[in-house]
Amino acid sequence: MIELRVNHPLRLSGLTLYQASYGNAWILVLKDASGQTLVLKQGEERRSGEKAYTFLSPEFPNPDSPGRALVRVIDAMGVGGTFKAALGGKVGDLESSDLRYVMTTGIQAVVDPGYPLVFVALLLVALGAV
Repeated sequence: MIELRVNHPLRLSGLTLYQASYGNAWILVLKDASGQTLVLKQGEERRSGEKAYTFLSPEFPNPDSPGRALVRVIDAMGVGGTFKAALGGKVGDLESSDLRYVMTTGIQAVVDPGYPLVFVALLLVALGAV
């Protein structure tokens, strides 16, 4: 198993991966009649069919008891509204199936073609110091 840890970047064939951020976030899961899911982070907008769904916020932001989610739904004509969706409740054409508080992390990928040259230069400086 390959791990990416804080202050220990992961290097894979010329690509360096860093943990750039971490925190917690609310996630809302909506399902359509066929069981397809639409996962939204707080503040994120996604489309399902002709409608755009934006997860605005949990109504009662408590990780132990999330309550309802505030969701804005806009159709292709720009008409819509804001819904308070309890678990199992309708949101436009979809149903609210999960609202949870999860840990998140941000990963930054960097390509540094000069890394081997810098490594060799540092090695030469260390040898020169000895």
